[in-house]
Amino acid sequence: VVLLAAAGVSGIVWKWREAKANAADASAKAVEAQRNEATAGANAKAERWGRYRAEMIAASSALRVNEVNGARRALLAAPPEHRDWEWQYFINRLEGQSRTLVLGVPGSNHAAISRDRKWVVNATSAGEHSCWDLSTGRRMWVGFQKPDCTVLVNDPEANRIVSVLKGGALEVWSIVPKERLLSLAGPWGEVWPSVSPDGRILSTTAPDNVVTLWDVRSGRLLRELRLRNARTGAAILSPDGRRVVTCGGVARTAQVWDVETGTQALNLTGHERDVVWAGFTPDGKRIITNELYPTNVVRVWDATTGTLVATLGSHANQITAVVVSPTGDRTVTCSMDQTARLWDADYKLVAVLKGHKGAVTAAAFSPDGRRVVTGGMDKTIRHWNADTGAPRGSALGHAGDLKWLAFTPDGRELFSTAGDGTVRAWDARKIEVDGIVGRHENFAYSVAYHPDGKRVVSSAWDGTARLWEVDTGRELRSFPHGPDAVTSVAVHPAGRLMATLCRDKTARLWDLETGERLASWAVDANGWWDSRLAFSPTGDVLAAGNREGGVHLFDVKTRAELPPLPVRPHPVADVAFRPDGKHLAVGHLNGDVRVWDLGTRAESAPFPPVSVSVYALAYSRDGSSLAVGSVDGSVRICDGRTHEKRGEIRTQAKVYGLAFNNDGTRLVTAGDDNTIRLWDVRTWDEVGVLRGHEDYVHSVAFSPDGLRLVSASGDFSLRVWDAAPRP
Repeated sequence: VVLLAAAGVSGIVWKWREAKANAADASAKAVEAQRNEATAGANAKAERWGRYRAEMIAASSALRVNEVNGARRALLAAPPEHRDWEWQYFINRLEGQSRTLVLGVPGSNHAAISRDRKWVVNATSAGEHSCWDLSTGRRMWVGFQKPDCTVLVNDPEANRIVSVLKGGALEVWSIVPKERLLSLAGPWGEVWPSVSPDGRILSTTAPDNVVTLWDVRSGRLLRELRLRNARTGAAILSPDGRRVVTCGGVARTAQVWDVETGTQALNLTGHERDVVWAGFTPDGKRIITNELYPTNVVRVWDATTGTLVATLGSHANQITAVVVSPTGDRTVTCSMDQTARLWDADYKLVAVLKGHKGAVTAAAFSPDGRRVVTGGMDKTIRHWNADTGAPRGSALGHAGDLKWLAFTPDGRELFSTAGDGTVRAWDARKIEVDGIVGRHENFAYSVAYHPDGKRVVSSAWDGTARLWEVDTGRELRSFPHGPDAVTSVAVHPAGRLMATLCRDKTARLWDLETGERLASWAVDANGWWDSRLAFSPTGDVLAAGNREGGVHLFDVKTRAELPPLPVRPHPVADVAFRPDGKHLAVGHLNGDVRVWDLGTRAESAPFPPVSVSVYALAYSRDGSSLAVGSVDGSVRICDGRTHEKRGEIRTQAKVYGLAFNNDGTRLVTAGDDNTIRLWDVRTWDEVGVLRGHEDYVHSVAFSPDGLRLVSASGDFSLRVWDAAPRP
């Protein structure tokens, strides 16, 4: 019994130890599994974060070369959990239009917009017609199952379309209500239609060299013109409908015909190559002809005598379009050489319009003739000053080649059609300004948002500070300072007051609403490295640095100067209040950063030494982080209270401006490489680059809601970068 008991106890102990060992092994394996799971999860998160950064780089690069489809693919592939300010901004760059009508399958549509810009009629390659209301984007009707048709809106009142059917038959329909008005049966084969400017006469040209003229309203045949030479394309009627010009053929001529008599009035000879297009100017006094490659010239003729007036040359490839302004004093020629050329009333070259990365295929003048837009195979729309040819702005959004452009009669909107099967409506002013709020006459140095989010203030080397309306770019008020540069500007938290710092060694306090100067204080901030000023978050104190290394403090309410902070031996570059309003960070050009307790006038926790000149400071909105930018391109991020270093950024450009977004997830840097860069606050990785300024970017500031960023640049301009979600 004893032996059995001993054996049993031994077995139990052995099993217990075995079980304990197994449990320990299982626990170790569980820990290892958890560790592996955590590692796998961390790796997966790291992979998605890396993918997000890669997609942002790809989107930014694609936008830089106007590759809309590539940018859109990259943005849609970016992991949703990481999408932040830069993602929304890039999306907005692709969707700058005010509205979009998706008409059908890309590449298979013929779209035409009525002259009053009320309707668009679309025809697919399958022959399905549809009509859309441009003001609402609503489809009015769908029908007309006519195969192999093109479509042309011809009536000035926008109530008729001409549809060319297979075999050459034509039908004329009213748009609203949808109703067939007449049918002109072939059998001509392929035909080219054209309508007189008054919409009354329809011309059709057939391959058998016959031009027929029809009364659109009655369908009555008015005239039949038999041409002597083979030709291609449409016969174009003069503005008064009394003459028609035809072109093409081996004789390399264009011919003008009298509609009433059917006789030839002019024979325009002297072309070096076949003439691919001919048409009248809007006043009917000139005829323009376009020749085939390689001459690449447009010729201008007197419409009465047939005398050659001018030859517009210098294009390096085939000319694709010729457009004359409504005022008749400007002509633009578009070409496959990736340029457009602007010509004056005497047909002398005004400017070569460069910027497109593909053939320029469409152009349009504003109703007043002062603006011109071009579009091309790079899928972009570009805006130009029609007086000088100076570039004004550009727009992205279409995913296909631009086919057609037109302004509304009031010039406020622009419509475009493209090979992506869409019609897009654009705010013409937004394209023109391309994000520019305003321009100074010299280097723009400082900018700040007004608390209402609708206005910004700026200062520049032109001796002024200015108040601007963001959405319109309208200058609301100017604050002259004299000949010296105004280097810094700040807006009071309540929005009524503005402070400026000028190289005339004066800080000033202004009433923004009246323009009245309320106070002036002596502050020696003059020098190549200008200092800055700032209001406290409560608005009761104004701080301004000087070149002796001190900081001036002013009571905003009483206008009295308060006791200054202790002087350090090196000039002050920037000052920044902690959001609690009780501490002030001061950056010196020798690299020192001091944080002062304004209640005790004593230094707060010591700041890690910086080896190079400090130029910019910025607190996050909650005060948890302080960013310190230097002229060597580095940015140190420290704890906003303990000043312990958290991270460092290398921008490879002198850092002139800093700003945190509202929720503290992004830090923005502005520098001398003409860019604005966005950095993830958690990892300090770069996540986006904003390009558009043509010189250094000196100052940046977020709007109160954090959705917009404003910048001031050495190119004299202020720009707004918009990440507000589209409605």
